Amino acid sequence: MPGVLLFCTAEEAKPFVPQVLATDGGDGTFPYFLVESHQPPSHWKDFKSTLGNDETFATEFIGASVEHCGDWALEQQQKNPMIEQDVIVILDARSVEDHSITLWFYARDEDAELLAKGQEPNAWHDFRIPFKKAQPLVAHLLFGNADESWGVTFHRKGELTDENGIFDWDKCIDLVNHGEGFIEG
Repeated sequence: MPGVLLFCTAEEAKPFVPQVLATDGGDGTFPYFLVESHQPPSHWKDFKSTLGNDETFATEFIGASVEHCGDWALEQQQKNPMIEQDVIVILDARSVEDHSITLWFYARDEDAELLAKGQEPNAWHDFRIPFKKAQPLVAHLLFGNADESWGVTFHRKGELTDENGIFDWDKCIDLVNHGEGFIEG
């Protein structure tokens, strides 16, 4: 099963990484691959997908920009079919405070009609979300009916994001389940 690349960009977020890695994708697998080095492992199985509570790790991405992480991810995603395409997770300093992570989705040219006005193709789009809700959102966007899933997630992002910038996954999926997710033509 392909894994989603997870970047830790803040030293203070490192203790939170084991908890995020331990998030079960619902099928007994761990959905994240921890990125530690600019030189990727020679085999995808060498990415860490779990850490013990006291296990430490080093990462070369502390202080890295979203753009840097995204560029590196796109390059690696093209080289390795076991890395989930067009999605990354970033843990930053805020992650420790409110247990949220930022999911970044890369929308390609072929996704342009699914984006809301003002959202650009060939660009990363972010969703800050509680870490336990991230995997369902990934599955929703990658494997759901695009017209429904992108219709709610991208077109109604503003109304689904609270005053703290947290995307409300529960409200999102409720809208999809009630048929309110279709993109108006």
